[in-house]
Amino acid sequence: MAPAIISYAEAVETIGILPSLAPRPNATNLRLLQRVLGDSLEGIVSFQSDEFGFRGMVESVPIYALRTNVPWVEFPDPGHHRELDEGSNRTTTAQHDLEVVFQAKKGVHTSQQNVKRATLNAMNATVPNKYKRAMDAHISVSNYKQTENP
Repeated sequence: MAPAIISYAEAVETIGILPSLAPRPNATNLRLLQRVLGDSLEGIVSFQSDEFGFRGMVESVPIYALRTNVPWVEFPDPGHHRELDEGSNRTTTAQHDLEVVFQAKKGVHTSQQNVKRATLNAMNATVPNKYKRAMDAHISVSNYKQTENP
């Protein structure tokens, strides 16, 4: 049975409101934000870890790998539709099995994207605009984009 898809609303509810970085980010409030966000994401079961959930999405790769014995890996997008099997597996059962596998992969990717979007939106709400930093190191971006890694 495929895992349940985590909706955006469920992810938003689990993450909640993050601690403020006002009046400006400092070591204390940044550490608190990191801990609260990591703990919140740990509460959302992921494809990679039932115990640590999506914590690896916001934790450094070496730290997460030490915690779980495997590094966090984003689940790849399976695409909009499954590829047709034009080989010898043209039976109805084989085609159905391929469709079930594709739908499970699509569900895992959708869950990951919903959690990622909720995380970035929560960060956009808590980090003052003048302290946001884009991946290409330009300071003062207006929002973290959905293409960025939280």
